Amino acid sequence: MTHFERTYLINRPRKIAISYADGSGRPDGVIDLTGGLNDSRRELALQMEYRELDRQSMELEKELQAVKALRMELEKYKVEFSLSVEDEATKKIQGVMNEIEKMFR
Repeated sequence: MTHFERTYLINRPRKIAISYADGSGRPDGVIDLTGGLNDSRRELALQMEYRELDRQSMELEKELQAVKALRMELEKYKVEFSLSVEDEATKKIQGVMNEIEKMFR
């Protein structure tokens, strides 16, 4: 699962700027931009957190691929080891059977 930042940006509500050509409807006095600035900072911080989450998820995917490759290799060695043990066990059993046949002759 990746692309957290892109999903965040797509689903983020859009802001519409309204301007008045005749100047009516504008609030009088000093306009406080602190709230908007703080909101922008929070949005940017959230976007950076999503970007970091994307980076970490990509690293995790790479690690998972490496673990899968190691697991496949271990499975291969397990099969080879099992076959060699079975071969050794078969040789030992055959040797015992040969000794038993020698005793009865």
